[in-house]
Amino acid sequence: MKYRVAALDLAYDASYRKRSTKRGKKPAKGQLFDLLSPSGFAMAIMSCLACVQDNHVIVIAVVCSSFVSISRGSTGRSYLNPLGFPDCDATKIGNLLASRLALLLYLIASRGGVWVVEQPSSSLLFRHPRLREACRRMKVFRQSWWMRLYGGFTCKRTKAWSNSRWVFNLGMGKMSRAIRDSVTDRLAVSTTCAKTGRRGYHGSKKLKNSQVYPAAFGMKLAMIYPALVEDLVRSCPLEPSTDEEVVDDMMAEANWHLHFADLWNDAHMGDLCLYLLKKIPTSKTPDHVQTLVTAMPWEDFWSEPMPGQPST
Repeated sequence: MKYRVAALDLAYDASYRKRSTKRGKKPAKGQLFDLLSPSGFAMAIMSCLACVQDNHVIVIAVVCSSFVSISRGSTGRSYLNPLGFPDCDATKIGNLLASRLALLLYLIASRGGVWVVEQPSSSLLFRHPRLREACRRMKVFRQSWWMRLYGGFTCKRTKAWSNSRWVFNLGMGKMSRAIRDSVTDRLAVSTTCAKTGRRGYHGSKKLKNSQVYPAAFGMKLAMIYPALVEDLVRSCPLEPSTDEEVVDDMMAEANWHLHFADLWNDAHMGDLCLYLLKKIPTSKTPDHVQTLVTAMPWEDFWSEPMPGQPST
């Protein structure tokens, strides 16, 4: 099996800058692979557009730290309040990621692609209003499995959402007691008990090791790739097309009843459009993009930098 693969990862920022410095080049400014930054979001969009029409699978693993159960006390997220505390920095970052993820899912589906979003089982990511809306407008399937059965560092109950029914092939069945007991010395979460008797949970130094995908999991995705892309039950409401059509025309034809008056302020689209307006020469910008960027009062929606993020 040979497939053309591209990957974007937040960790690539540091390695990219290190290589550029060694080669005597001046590293580019901004977070190139951070979905929170305008440049990183633009990179993600361009990567989606570069995929082969009607024949691609995109696997997305959004940072889950503010959506999982271990952070409930600080983020205030719950099943009934998935947005969490409005003044918490972690929830602001997580909500921005969720909104931008929803836009990427619409984009992938509009081009006839398959998307797979992976999260820990306790994650409330798909309780976010934008993603709940996307699930109502698209047919979405969900599958759970134990990552340990793929050779993972911990047991890690994991879920995946996809617009292809073949995501069910990621399931590995039940995990035996023997396998569960064999990983007790690799717990990524430690439990504490206060004097009041209240129990607490803290991530250990081994928590980040559980984020790494086992090689067997990657091989399984490669094995089911043909089934994913050939699935006729995909939720994209468009007929497969061999023509390279303009993406906004395809989105308009889709039977999603999207309100294009919605500027998606929660996804900081003003930041993205102003970034593109500054970075892309006018001579290389398509006319319909110039009209969109210049006609809207994006300056009114310029947002403050996210916590821990540099201003652009």
